[in-house]
Amino acid sequence: MENKQELVKEFVIEDGIGAQLWRKIYAMSYAKYYGLVFQDTPITNFLIHESDKVSSEEEKQEFIKKFLSVIDNPWKDYDFSDLSNFVLCDKAGAGLPVTQGIIPSLQNFTKLAPTFNNIEGINNEVVIHIRRGNVIKENPRWIDEDVYINLIKSVPYMLDKLNISIDQISIITDASNNNKLYKPINDDQMHKWNQPYLNRDENGYFPVTTINFELLKNAGSNIQIYNNLSTYDAFIKMIKAKVLIVSRSAFSQAAGLLSKNVVIDMFDSHNQFMGSVGFVNRDGTININ
Repeated sequence: MENKQELVKEFVIEDGIGAQLWRKIYAMSYAKYYGLVFQDTPITNFLIHESDKVSSEEEKQEFIKKFLSVIDNPWKDYDFSDLSNFVLCDKAGAGLPVTQGIIPSLQNFTKLAPTFNNIEGINNEVVIHIRRGNVIKENPRWIDEDVYINLIKSVPYMLDKLNISIDQISIITDASNNNKLYKPINDDQMHKWNQPYLNRDENGYFPVTTINFELLKNAGSNIQIYNNLSTYDAFIKMIKAKVLIVSRSAFSQAAGLLSKNVVIDMFDSHNQFMGSVGFVNRDGTININ
């Protein structure tokens, strides 16, 4: 029997752009690490967050196009016309549906992700990502404000240990200025929002959460808060940060994977980052390796 080439595909989920991009990068890294080939599955749709500022099909497709431009796919010209020559890898990605394509334990192959990064340049700042938006307190991804206060207070210690100087601390978040409600733009989006911990009211509106911006600003010095950047600009800012502190969010975890600079892991991270030098403890203090 003729040997078939092993092929890796991403596991596709109906979620936000960050979650989909993360799974794509994850599968690509696995293929590169093990000398396999990766067949891309184009992203055509995603769960639209209120902070994405997308209200039409045209805006949605332009949004996707911008995000995909961040990644260089070295297999883009590979000939997949005869799939009988390939066998789907069952160790990660689409061939491992029981865990949505993710290997339960942390894996070294994700450290290869920066090789797919098309973005050049570095900004002399620490970027902290805080996930809010449609994440409410009952959601496992929720991280209390006290954790972030301790985290900001620990940044000078981290910089001293790493012998790094910066111009500012930038906090990137999808937190709205006030707690409010958001209604998905159409029935398709309403279906995508039908997930655990996303609880709509009788009129189809979902809660969108904020954070205490004043507490964050008072926790340190030279702090800038960005909660009105475009989703794409926020992603690029994270990738370019001299030091990126990720959240329990596929959005910043994807940026951390692509980063060529210093990355601080959040507790319960799903990834090994090439630039990892430490991690955030559950109380918000930073531990340097």
